[in-house]
Amino acid sequence: YHTPSNSYPVNEGVDQSLNLEDISYSTHGTHVVKNNSSKEFNNTSTPYSLPHTKFGSYKPMEWTIETILNLLHTTNDGRCILADSKTNNGYLSDDAQNLMTQLLINHLLQDQSKGTDFFFRKISELIVQVFPKEQKSVYFIPSKTEGQHQAHAKGKLIERWKNVARKLRSAGAISCERKKTLANQATTSSLLILSEEIKSATDWLQTDGLNFSNLSTIKEKWLITYDVRKYDIFESKDQSISDIFLKWPIFQSAKGYELVLEDFKIGNPATHALTDDRNTFINSWEQFFKHLFIIRRSSIKDKYALTLLTQLDSTYLNGGEPNGFNFKMNLRSSNVISLLLIPYLIPTKTQIKNNNDNVTTKFWKPSLIESASAFAIHVPNMIKFHEDFCQKELKYLHHGATIQPFIAFVGQDLQSISSCYVRVNQRFWCFEDPLIALETKIHLLFESKVLNIFKMYICFVCSSSFATIDQLILHLRHYHNLGTQSVFHCKQLECVSHFQGSKQFRQHLNRVHFVPNINPRLLNNINIPNKNLNTISPVVLNLKESQVSKAVEITEEFGLNDYFENMVRSSALKFITSLNTKPNVTSSLMQEIVERTTELFSSGIISHLKSKIEPYLTNCDNSRLIEIQNMFNILENPFSKLKTEYQRIKYFESNNVFFKPKTIVLGFTKETKIVSGVERQVMVPVQGHLFSIKENLKHFFELPGVFDVAYQYTVSSSNNSNLSSFLNGSTWKNIMTNFPDKIVFPIYLYYDDAEMGNPLGSHSGVHKIGCVYYTIPALPPEYLSSLENIFPAYLFHSSDRGAHEFDNKTMFSALINVLIDLQENGTTIVVNSISIKIYFVLGLILGDNLGLNSMLGFVQSFSANYYCRICRSHKHDLQTMLKESVESIRNKNNYESDITTANVSETGINECCAFNKIPNYHVTVNSVCDFMHDVSEGVARYDMAVIINCLINHEYFSLEDLNQRILLFEYGMTESKDTPPPISQNHLKNNSIIMSASEMLCLVRYFGLIVGELIPLETEIWKLYLYLRKIIDICCARVLQPECATLLDNLISEHNRLYLKFSNSLLKPKFHILTHYGRLLLQNGPINLTSSLRFEAKHKVLKAYSNSIPCRINLGHTLSHKLQLQMVDRLLTQRGLQPDLKVGSCVKINTSIEFSQCVFDSLPTEFKLDTVLVSSIEYKGVTYKP
Repeated sequence: YHTPSNSYPVNEGVDQSLNLEDISYSTHGTHVVKNNSSKEFNNTSTPYSLPHTKFGSYKPMEWTIETILNLLHTTNDGRCILADSKTNNGYLSDDAQNLMTQLLINHLLQDQSKGTDFFFRKISELIVQVFPKEQKSVYFIPSKTEGQHQAHAKGKLIERWKNVARKLRSAGAISCERKKTLANQATTSSLLILSEEIKSATDWLQTDGLNFSNLSTIKEKWLITYDVRKYDIFESKDQSISDIFLKWPIFQSAKGYELVLEDFKIGNPATHALTDDRNTFINSWEQFFKHLFIIRRSSIKDKYALTLLTQLDSTYLNGGEPNGFNFKMNLRSSNVISLLLIPYLIPTKTQIKNNNDNVTTKFWKPSLIESASAFAIHVPNMIKFHEDFCQKELKYLHHGATIQPFIAFVGQDLQSISSCYVRVNQRFWCFEDPLIALETKIHLLFESKVLNIFKMYICFVCSSSFATIDQLILHLRHYHNLGTQSVFHCKQLECVSHFQGSKQFRQHLNRVHFVPNINPRLLNNINIPNKNLNTISPVVLNLKESQVSKAVEITEEFGLNDYFENMVRSSALKFITSLNTKPNVTSSLMQEIVERTTELFSSGIISHLKSKIEPYLTNCDNSRLIEIQNMFNILENPFSKLKTEYQRIKYFESNNVFFKPKTIVLGFTKETKIVSGVERQVMVPVQGHLFSIKENLKHFFELPGVFDVAYQYTVSSSNNSNLSSFLNGSTWKNIMTNFPDKIVFPIYLYYDDAEMGNPLGSHSGVHKIGCVYYTIPALPPEYLSSLENIFPAYLFHSSDRGAHEFDNKTMFSALINVLIDLQENGTTIVVNSISIKIYFVLGLILGDNLGLNSMLGFVQSFSANYYCRICRSHKHDLQTMLKESVESIRNKNNYESDITTANVSETGINECCAFNKIPNYHVTVNSVCDFMHDVSEGVARYDMAVIINCLINHEYFSLEDLNQRILLFEYGMTESKDTPPPISQNHLKNNSIIMSASEMLCLVRYFGLIVGELIPLETEIWKLYLYLRKIIDICCARVLQPECATLLDNLISEHNRLYLKFSNSLLKPKFHILTHYGRLLLQNGPINLTSSLRFEAKHKVLKAYSNSIPCRINLGHTLSHKLQLQMVDRLLTQRGLQPDLKVGSCVKINTSIEFSQCVFDSLPTEFKLDTVLVSSIEYKGVTYKP
C-alpha cells in the first residue's frame, strides 16, 4: 500500500550501500517492493542497543514505514493482516485491526518503552500510510484537556498497550515508576518573580514618579506594576494595607486617587461596571430615602433630628424652578440633610468591646449623637472640625476602638455647604457633591475587599452581609432552610472551612472571625474607587496621624410588631408550602392541618403563657408592654390571612411566587351526560393546561447562583472543542450564529404519555396524560439530573390527540407560541440588582421513538416501509444495514419534497411537523435519539439474550449458575439499587431479556466480571458482548473527543454484523437507529445527556399526586395546580441549585494525635486545624464511602 522501496523515507545513520534481499508482494494491482536491510544505531542506553536483525530500533519515534512493512512480511500475524486486507478490498476487518495493534505493541514493548501520545500518534500515522483506507481515529484519538473538562486518549493502540503493559507489570517484567506524592515533596512559599521592566517601573514610581506631572505616563508604569501590588496585598502575610501605602508613596499624592481607581478597574472589572452609571446610583438613593423616610419618620424623638426634619420640609417647600439656581441649591441642601438624618432614621444599638487590658469596663455603647457623627457630621469650618476630630479620636482610643471613615459637611449652615469630605488613610478627599461623597463612602465600606470581609459576616449562599453572628445564623436557618445537620461553609477572609451543624460553625466564627479582635492596622488605608473623576477635587488635607476607625455597625430596626408578624407569617408560609410538596397531602387534608394547628395555638396555651409572664413585666414601659402583648396575640393566630386555600393562593399570586397554569380550550367534542335525569349528547370543551413557562424561567434564573452557573458553563463550553454538553455540538453552534450579541440558553422539550391510573385495571388508558416537560441544558450535567430542575410545560389527555381528534398543530399551538416568544422577546431577570435580558431557544425535542414519531409527524408503525425519522432508507435495506447511509439522510429539501408527495407509504411522513414553525428549529436538523429506549431497553435486551443462549449452549455455564452468580455478585454501593434480577428461561426463549434500563446497564457493565473467568478468550460470541460494552461506555461518557464519533460508528457496524451472524435474524429498528449515533454525537454532544431516563422518573411525581387525588374530573387541571405549588416552595425558600458536596455524619478528630509526627508535618495547613472524619461524601451525585 505504498510506493516502491526507493521512495520510502530512510532514517539517518542507515547504511544504504549494503546488498539487500528483495521482498515483493502485490495487492489489487499495486506492486510493492520492500528492501530488507540491517541498520546500525549508535544507542547504548538500553540492553537492546544492537540493531535487530530484521526490525532495527524498537524506539517508535525512529520507526519508518519500513519498520511496519518488515513486521508485516516477516511474521505470521503480519501475513494474516495482508491477506485480510486483500480479501476486504483494502480495508481491515476488526480482527485484522486487533492483530495489527497486537503485533505493533508487542514489538514496542520489547524495549520496555513507555507508552506516550507521541508514540501512538506516530504509529497510527504509519498504519494509515501502509493501509490508506484505514482511519487514524480507529487506532488513536489524542487526549484533550480544556478548562475543567478532560478526555483521555482512546483507540485500539491505547487499549492494547494498557492490557499488555498491565500483564507485564503484574509479572514484574517491566518496572512501575510512581509519581512522588505531595507528602514527599518539599513545599515552598510562592515567590513573585519580577522582570527587569517591572523592577524598573516600580523604582521609578517610588522615586522619580513622585515629581512627574504627566499622568498618562504614570498610569502606564502603574499598570505594569499591578501584579506587584496584588501580590503584596493578597499573598504577603506580613504586610498590612498601611504598609502598602508606605511602599507606594505616590498613593499620598494628589494623583493617588486616580491610581487607586486604575487598580480597582483591573482587579474588580465586574464590580466597577455595576456602579459605573452615576444616574442609576442617584435614582436608587432617592427611592431608598423616600421609602425609609415614610416608614421611620414618626420614630424620631431626638431634638437635633427633629430640627433637621423641619429644615428638610422647608427645603422641599422652597424647591424653586427645575434647573434654576434655587432648585439646585435646595436639592444640594436636601441631600445633605437626608444624609445627616440617616443615623436617626436607622438608629444603632452597637456595643463596642474594649480591647485595652487596663480598663474595668469591657464594653462601651456610644450615644445616639456619637453614632450619628460616626456616619456624617456638619461643622461650620475646618478649625472646628479639627477640634471635634481630636476629641473624638481620644475618646475612641480610651475605649480601645477606632474611627470609621465618615462624611463631613463644611459650611456656616446646612443651606450653604461649601465642601464635602470623606476621611481615608489619615487624609480627606474633597468632593463638590454630597451624593458623590455618599457613593464613595458606600464604595469604601462595601466594595473594598479588605473592609467588607472584616466588618460583616457574609452568607455563603447569597453573599448577604450581617453585623452579628446571630443575625447570620438566623438568616441561614430561615431563608436557606439550613438545619442543625446541614453543612455550613465559612466565607470570611476567604476561609474555606466547612462544618457539620450550626453549633460548630458559630464556634468557628467566634474563635477565628470575631469582629472586635480584628487588627486595626489592616484598616489603616482604604481605596476609594469613584466613577466620576471630573467632579472630584484633587485637594488632600493633611491631618494628625491616627488609627483608622472601626465602622459603627448600622442595623435596621423597623417596628417590632411588624417584624415579628412578618417572621411568623414567613414561617407559616414555609410550613404550608413544604406540606404542599408532599404528594399525599390533598387540599382537604391541607385545610384540616391549618385549622387544627390554629386551634392548637389558640386553645389557651399562648394565653396561659401570657398570663404567667405579664407579672414579670411590670417594670417595662407602656409601649414595650403593648408590643409584647401584641406578639402573643400574633402567636395565637399564626395563619392570619392564610386560613383558606383561596387566601393562600391569592397571597402567593400577589407576591409573585404562584403563576396559575393557563387552561387552553382546544375545541369541543361530544359527550354523553345526564341532564335533569335524561341522557343527552352535549358539547364539552377539550382542554390542555399550559404552565407559565416564561414566568417560571424568569424566577428560576433569579434564584441564588442559577444564572451565574448557567452563564459560566455556557461561556466555558463555547471555548471547549471536546464534546461535554449540547453546547459543544454543531446544532447549537449553528443556532448561536443567529444571536451574536445576546445571552441565549437552549431548551430541551420532552414528550411522553404517562398512565395516571392502574395500568392493569379495567380503566387502563382512560386517564393517560400527555406530559411535556422542559429543562435547560445550559446547566452542568450534575444539575440536569435533578428532578427539581425538570419543569412541567404542558399537560393534556392523551386520548384527545390523534388522527380522529386534534392534530399536533392544534394540540401544541399554544406551547409553540410561548417558545417563539421566548426566542424573539426573551425575558428580563434581575441578578445582583442588575437587569439582564436573556433568551431561550428550542434546541431538541426528546422522547422515545414512538413519542417522537407521533409528535413530529412521522409514521407511528415501525413495520412501515420508511419508519426512520432520520433517514429515508427502505425497511428492507435497514434490516441488514451496518453503517449509516449518508445519501439517504433527511434534510430540509427532501423533507419538503416528501411533504408535497403526501404519500406516507413512500415517505414515512404523516404530516408536516408543527414545531418547524419555531425559528432555528427543523425536524431534520434538530434530530435526536434516545439511548434509554434504543440501547438499555432495546439492543442490550436482544444482545444479552443471544450471548447468554450461546454461552449456555456451549456449556460454559448453566442458567442456574448464572442466576446464582448474579445474585451473589458484589455490585458496590453505587449500583446497589439497580442490581439485575434473575433471568427467566422464557426471556431466553423469546430472545429478549426484560429488565429496567438501569438494571440492564448494570448487568452489561458487570457481566464480564460475573462470568468472564468461565469464557475462553477466543470465544467468538464474546466479541459481541465486548462491542456492546464499548458502545455503552462511549454513549455513557460525559466528555468525548469529536473523533470518537468515527470510533462509535465502527463499533456499531461490527456489532450489527456479529448480531446478524449469531442471531440468525434481521436487524430490528433499534439496531438501525444505532447507526445514526455517530452523527448525533457530533450534533448534540454526549448521547446519555439526551436520554429519557430522568424525564421518565419525573412521571413518578405526577403519578404520586394522581394517586392521592380522589376526584378524576379534570385531572389535568388538578395536577398542573399541584405541580405549580412545588415551584412556590422553591421560590419562597430561595432554593437555587443544590450544592455539589454533601457529607454524612462526621466526628471531629485531632490530626496531631491520629497521625504520626512525620505525616502530620506533611499535611496541608487546613488539616492541621479543624478536621472531621465523615461517614460518606456525595459529590455531584456520586456517593463515596470508605
